[in-house]
Amino acid sequence: MAGADNRLRRAVNLGTLSAAPVNRSSNIGRSDLDDLYRFSLSQRSSLNLSLSSLARGANADLELYRLKRPLNDTLRQIGNLDFRKLGNKLKTYLQRVAASKRGKNQNEAISVSDLEAGIYFLRVLQRQGNSRYVLQTTATSEQPPDPGGRSVDTIAPTAILDARNASTVGGTTYNFTVTYSDDTAADLIKVANSNVFVTGPNDFRGQANRLAVNSNSNGTSYTVTYEMVAPGGTWTSLDNGIYSIALEANQVKNLNNSAATTHTLGTFEALIPDPSVPRSGGSGNSSPPGIDVKTEIALSRQDWNLDQNIGSFNGAGSKITLRFREEANGPITEITLANANIEASDLWESDIQAIDNLLAREEVIGSKSLKFNDLRLGKTVDGKDVNFDYSNGGVKYKVSFLNQPETLLMFFVPLPDRKASTRLTYINSLSELSKLSQIQGVVVGRNPLTNNLVSELYGIGRQSITLTTIPDDAIRNDLLY
Repeated sequence: MAGADNRLRRAVNLGTLSAAPVNRSSNIGRSDLDDLYRFSLSQRSSLNLSLSSLARGANADLELYRLKRPLNDTLRQIGNLDFRKLGNKLKTYLQRVAASKRGKNQNEAISVSDLEAGIYFLRVLQRQGNSRYVLQTTATSEQPPDPGGRSVDTIAPTAILDARNASTVGGTTYNFTVTYSDDTAADLIKVANSNVFVTGPNDFRGQANRLAVNSNSNGTSYTVTYEMVAPGGTWTSLDNGIYSIALEANQVKNLNNSAATTHTLGTFEALIPDPSVPRSGGSGNSSPPGIDVKTEIALSRQDWNLDQNIGSFNGAGSKITLRFREEANGPITEITLANANIEASDLWESDIQAIDNLLAREEVIGSKSLKFNDLRLGKTVDGKDVNFDYSNGGVKYKVSFLNQPETLLMFFVPLPDRKASTRLTYINSLSELSKLSQIQGVVVGRNPLTNNLVSELYGIGRQSITLTTIPDDAIRNDLLY
């Protein structure tokens, strides 16, 4: 198949298998090491697979895998990767059910009974030579009688989600319940911490932990209360969006070992309001104008100049999310940028002058002059003033993006002492930039909703948001250089 099908996302879909044989013919060889196929079983079945017609001097094996995670999650995480390069990720998302490795050009065969309904992947892998092959698949549904002559229950338990929207500012967890039911009895042992997981905005994925289990009198229904930790440890307005709650495969079974398949149980929405006291000062309404910033810093140091106390960082693993609101209680728009380039260096009063140049322009609405002493005024957090002391000097972080040159951030952090080692630590670690707790400066970005360039004096008391129509090169000249 010319190598395109060695990735799960491009696996050939055989559809839902039945007793009617499904045949496929293709090639395997040195330039096409793996062929991947995908199929579904609609109910518990016996499966028969065969690989035949290999040429003399060729050798190929056959492997069968089941999903350990929902299909969409699996494809999103590893679907575009070469199957032979999955490494440890393979065990996270797939479980090998069976394999046939007879050697030389012998026919390969896999026969497996009591396979539960769900989605499976089949791999034909080259071991030696080039050859055409024929693959055949059949599936027969199973419902064997028990010793008493009664039909065995093959209907898996059902799961019903009860999830409310999340709306508490500063909350650290989120709770929801899932009710598992079966016409015989659900297996309580299988209702454990690994049953359910949650995915959401900004590539969030978290496992939900079991808090409590309540069953009805005949044991055919269990209501399980789960708890998940908030993204980043605390719910903020930056976490808003739709979250999906999904059931893991092979976890919840009835007494006859029929398992509920992996699927999405439902969704909830995070509707976390902005803090009642704006970070940058202002009127104090519940949804003030401004730019919220959320950072995920995972950088590798690209260059280091000890003489100038400058650290440059290549941010292939970083993400910075900006949420824009141009008017009080107005609409919010959000952008998430990756590959941030960050320069950390000493803070000078000339850096404040660079912001002055920006705010003093005629194009700026609500122009305001910022002086170095204004930084010491600090910001308001949870109704309390936080003052900043730059008597020991400070460090500045300049953040830019190659693919979004008009989006810039310049942040300032005061140093706790005058030790050279402390300064180097702040420049080298970027820890304060990750926390954004003791940090001030200016944020500039283009609001995708209005196409306005928007800037905020971040964390500086009694300063308001500034809307701009400044040309891109002017911002870069004033802030980046």
